[in-house]
Amino acid sequence: MPIRVIQWATGTVGIHAVPAIVAHPDLELAGLWVHSDDKAGRDAGEICGGEPVGVIATQDAEALIGSDADVICYTASSDIRPDGVIDDVCRMLAAGKHVVGSSFVPLLYPKAAGEGVYDRIQAACLEGGTSFYTSGIDPGYGNAGITIGALALCKEVRTVRMLEIVNYATWDNPFTMFEIMGFSKREPAESLLLSPGSTALAWGPVLELVAAAIGLELDEIVERHEVIRADADFEIASGPIPAGTISGMRFEIVGVAGGEERLVVEHVTRLRDEDAPEWPQGHGYRIEIRGEPHVDLELSLSSDLGDHNHAGCLATAMHVINAIPAVVASEPGVKTMLDLPVYSAHVAPAGPPNLAAVPTAATAVPDLLDPGFWVDVPAAHAALRELRTRGRWCATMPTTSGSWSATPSCWRWSGARRLRERQGYRSFYAGRGQHDLARRPPPRRAAPARLAPIHPQGGEGPPPLPVDPDRRARRRLPPPGLARGGVRARRPAPPGSPPTSSGSTRIAGPTSRAGPSG
Repeated sequence: MPIRVIQWATGTVGIHAVPAIVAHPDLELAGLWVHSDDKAGRDAGEICGGEPVGVIATQDAEALIGSDADVICYTASSDIRPDGVIDDVCRMLAAGKHVVGSSFVPLLYPKAAGEGVYDRIQAACLEGGTSFYTSGIDPGYGNAGITIGALALCKEVRTVRMLEIVNYATWDNPFTMFEIMGFSKREPAESLLLSPGSTALAWGPVLELVAAAIGLELDEIVERHEVIRADADFEIASGPIPAGTISGMRFEIVGVAGGEERLVVEHVTRLRDEDAPEWPQGHGYRIEIRGEPHVDLELSLSSDLGDHNHAGCLATAMHVINAIPAVVASEPGVKTMLDLPVYSAHVAPAGPPNLAAVPTAATAVPDLLDPGFWVDVPAAHAALRELRTRGRWCATMPTTSGSWSATPSCWRWSGARRLRERQGYRSFYAGRGQHDLARRPPPRRAAPARLAPIHPQGGEGPPPLPVDPDRRARRRLPPPGLARGGVRARRPAPPGSPPTSSGSTRIAGPTSRAGPSG
C-alpha cells in the first residue's frame, strides 16, 4: 500500500517535489497546499508544468492536516518566518502526520537550531506518534551527508573543510538573491545573510552534526566573510546588478575546539565565473578531510532539463522524498542523518519488454512526441528534448555494447490516479541502425579481458593483453572529480580585480544555542 503524501508549497523546491512524489513507486500524492491565490483550485500536475494528476491544490491547511494522509513534505519558504515553520511543523506532527522537508535549514540538526527548538519538535512527535526529518543539498547531503560517510575511512581526523562553489546567476529567485543574500546592495550590512549570527544559524548545525558524528565537542563558532563589487552593470536571472554593488561573496563558518579550527563550511558564490579568480575555483561541492588518511571528494550536479541550479533544487527535493519510507518506518521522534538507515532512490522495475510496441525506424522520431514510448536513437535527440520540456518524466537504463536495453516509458498521468505504463524498447549504438528487434534476442556479454600484472620492481614485465579500442571506449568510468587527491592552489588576484571587503564575527559557545530560538 503506497504512503500517502501531502506536498506543502510549490516554490523552487516544491515544484520538483510534486512530480517526484507522483513517480515514486512507494508514494502517492494525496494533496497539495499552495500559498498564492492563483494556484488554488488548479491541478497539481499543471501547476508544476506537467499533465493533470487528479489532485487539486488548496489553501485549506486544516483540511489537509485532518485528512488520512501519512506524510507532509514541507518545502514552504522560511527566509523571514522561521518561527512560523516550527509552529507549522509541530502542529502537523502532533496531528499524526510525519513531516519531512527542506525548510528552515537549521532543522538539519534541531539540537543546534536554537534553544528549545528540539524539545518542541520532539514533544510534538511523541504526542502524534510521528517522526520528523529535514535535509536537502546544502545544508544537507552536499556537505554533512558526504562528509559523514567519508569520515568512516579515517583513523584520525584533524580538520574538515566543506565547500560549495556555485554560480548563482541563473537562479531566478529575486527575493532571496537581493533581500536575503544581499546581491545588488552597496554594503554587506544590507545583507541579511551576512548580518552577525545569520550564517552561524544556517550552517552551524552542519558543523554540529559532523561533530556529533565523530564525537567532537565544539567550543565556539566563528563567522568570516568578504564580498566583491561589480565593475560594470550586468543582468542575472533575478534582475540587474548595478556597477559598484555586491556581485559575489565568500563566507566561512568555523567550528573551534581546543583553540583550533577543526571544522569549516565555506561558500564561494559568484555571479560571473571570471570574478575573484583568487577565490577557490570549481563547480559544486568539495570535501577536504585532513587526517589519516587524507580524503578529498568533489560532487557536481547537472541535468538534462536545466542547469546546475535546476539540478540543485531537484536534488534538494529528492533527498527528503527518498527518505520518506525510512522516516515512516522509524520510531517516533526527531531524526537526523545519524538516526536513519542508509536510503537511496527507489526505481520501479522495468518488467518484460512489450515487443509489439517497438516502433520502426521510419516512425521513431515523430512517434516520440507521444508520451507512450521513448526510443533512444541519435536521430531522435531533438524530439526527446521536446518531450522532456513538455513535462514528461522519463527513466532510462544504460545500453550495453552491441545489445539492447529495456527502458521504462515516460510516466503517464491520468485522472485521479497514476498509470505507470512501462513499455520496453530496444536500441542500438549510433551507426548500427535500427532493426526488427522482435526477432532478435539480446546477445550474451563477453567476459572482461584480463591484464597481465606489472612487474613489482618496476620492470616492464609481460605486456598486457590487447584491448579492443571500441570496448575500452565503452568502459564505465567513475564520475569526474571523485576521489581526486590534493588541494588546488589558489591563484593570486591579477591587477585590476574587483575590490573586496571582509568581516568576521565570533559566536560564543555552546554552539547548540547559536542564533535566536525558533
